[in-house]
Amino acid sequence: MSDITIINEQVSIKHRFSGLQQDIVYLVLLVLIFIGNYLIRPVELTIRGEESRRGRIAWEMLHEGDWVVPRLQGEPRLTRPPLHYWAIAICGYLQGEVDVWAIRWPSFLSVLATGFLVYWYVRNDVSPASAFFAGMCVMTFGQVLQLGRLGESDATFMFLMAGSLLLWHGGRSRGWSPWVYQSLAYTFLAGATLTKGPQGPVYFAGAVGLYLIGTRRWKELFSPAHLMGVLIFLVLINCWHLLFLQQLSMKALYVAYFGEVEKRFTEASTWKYVLHLMQYPVEELGAGLFPWSILLMAFVVKSFRVQFIKQGYPWGFVLLAMCVAWPTVWLPASSNTRYFMCMFPCLAVILGYTMETILVSMKSEEMKLSATMKAIGGRFEWTMVTLMGVVFIGLVVIKIIMPDHVLAKESLSIVLLMLGLTLLLYLRH
Repeated sequence: MSDITIINEQVSIKHRFSGLQQDIVYLVLLVLIFIGNYLIRPVELTIRGEESRRGRIAWEMLHEGDWVVPRLQGEPRLTRPPLHYWAIAICGYLQGEVDVWAIRWPSFLSVLATGFLVYWYVRNDVSPASAFFAGMCVMTFGQVLQLGRLGESDATFMFLMAGSLLLWHGGRSRGWSPWVYQSLAYTFLAGATLTKGPQGPVYFAGAVGLYLIGTRRWKELFSPAHLMGVLIFLVLINCWHLLFLQQLSMKALYVAYFGEVEKRFTEASTWKYVLHLMQYPVEELGAGLFPWSILLMAFVVKSFRVQFIKQGYPWGFVLLAMCVAWPTVWLPASSNTRYFMCMFPCLAVILGYTMETILVSMKSEEMKLSATMKAIGGRFEWTMVTLMGVVFIGLVVIKIIMPDHVLAKESLSIVLLMLGLTLLLYLRH
């Protein structure tokens, strides 16, 4: 072996070790953000909404021993499949009682796991700083900050849905064996199905199917590895189906899957429906995805869009997944912004690529700053300070108009988070 080969191997090992050190630092930062936003004073929020019912159902599972049919005071409660109740019951069993902690632990852990998952997916294409930004975004979106602290199933569903999509495409991009990433993706999909019902399979099948057809790889839909994944999915969900049908009817199983979904398609007047179509995107961007949706304004700049596309990031799959899900949450008249939360990890991935493009572009002369960008400051640090100022003003407005909104109550923590991020990215720059 020549001296040059030995030196190259040593440099490669040193580079990998340095990259691992950076990854550990940023993952620790994600944990600190999680602790600061979710584990400090988590029980100050009183039990609210459906939390008491979910806790009671989990308690009955533990004490009555029936883990198949969700029951409330002995009567079947068929609003959704039981996986989220199982998670609460397991947490209650581990800590000895079903209290507010047990009810909310599944949501807490799902938010943290989703942050790690997004970091892992984005890290394959960008720097640790941008991967950290993507993971932080999904943990601190306004809607996630609100529902991720409660014993609702939205955070759990978000994690399982993101796991099915990102493990499928991320494993594929990393050259994993199809047997591995197909099996993992469909295992997560089964979990998503047993949490919320039919949304998971519809979103996954639509995104994966259209992606393979669009890339002219449709034959992979019939590959042995993919069929094995489908078989794993069917086995996992049918284990519960068979046990359920031993106690209740097929009609009851239908209600458990579709009862809540049908409520979204309520009748509404033409004016109310048109108003909903106009309001929903604004509410999603202005509240559900706040404050990080502000970063999407970068796409207004043509030179940025050109640079973003030129980087060659694999954003097509996650954008396709969001496009598949969007009509199902936007078109129903009684739809809620929380229904799109399962796609927030996909948007966080795009925001990670957006941040990396900004970092690359500010160091490169390939993207000429437009007059608008120059007006707010050509230097990166001033751009971030300006962005933070916009966020701060937005928080003040929300605090005045909607003082009970979660963003108003958490305005200080969000401002401190923005300050820390600005400093971090300034040092990175």
